[in-house]
Amino acid sequence: MKRAAALIFLLALALRLGVVAQLRDEPLFRTPQLDALEYVSWGTQMAGGDFTWPVAPIHAPGYPLLIALVLAITGKVSVLPIVQAILGSLAAVMTFAIGRRLFGPVAGVAAGVLHATYAPLILIDVSILAEGLFVFLLTATLLLVVKLPDLQRPTPALIAAGLLLGFSIIVRPTAAALIPLLAWYAVR
Repeated sequence: MKRAAALIFLLALALRLGVVAQLRDEPLFRTPQLDALEYVSWGTQMAGGDFTWPVAPIHAPGYPLLIALVLAITGKVSVLPIVQAILGSLAAVMTFAIGRRLFGPVAGVAAGVLHATYAPLILIDVSILAEGLFVFLLTATLLLVVKLPDLQRPTPALIAAGLLLGFSIIVRPTAAALIPLLAWYAVR
């Protein structure tokens, strides 16, 4: 199964990097607009050490924090789609693992390949949009939850799942709607 996971990762990464290569010179991809501009502006502000919120923030701070981290390490916004391509590829592998755990190896491979090749998700994964990070964080949360044994007490995996769900909420507050479902699944 490690071979299947590696192949799914490579397929997902190749497709995502191919899209980055094709779109890198397009004006809308090269110059952030609308939401992407707000994210980059806020992330640049944070990378410079200014963590004050915009006067009227219309987005949560999680994704701008990722941008700030990438800018602090590389100094270039152009690296962000590559980082997100890697996160999207890892999400495809996690989808494979979730499918395999819940429904068997064939379902796992099918789920992983569908995640890796789904065109709208590929575009989201390499665009300056919070949804790519959101999908990655939710997939990681779900993977930890489905791997949890019967719980009698908190485990590191449960704590990690809670932290990942918290990060998901910081990226998109609508993730809070999953708290009851994940709590039910964790204590079933």
